[in-house]
Amino acid sequence: MFTPDFNKKFDEIDGLILEKENIRNYDESSAILFSALKLGEEYGELSESILTFLGHQREEKIKDFKKADLGEEIADVLIQTMVLGRRLDIDVKSAVSKKLKKIKNRLQ
Repeated sequence: MFTPDFNKKFDEIDGLILEKENIRNYDESSAILFSALKLGEEYGELSESILTFLGHQREEKIKDFKKADLGEEIADVLIQTMVLGRRLDIDVKSAVSKKLKKIKNRLQ
């Protein structure tokens, strides 16, 4: 699902996030909570971009909107989900693979 190059880039970013968590002296629970709240923040930004894309925002937001903004926000949600998975010691790749199989079986 993820290429070695993607894994390397993600590991680098996650390492930088871990450094910030260490600077803030987060214990394990705090790191998990921070990651979960950050995911909520990113989801909110994605929701806002979708509303803008659909024309349900202020005119100045709609005027400045680029469809690429949606891709960036989706990427933020995915990355933060992966960060949270690591904090919870969950193999996200395996979890997604299993879930895709369940969805496929349900839809067939």
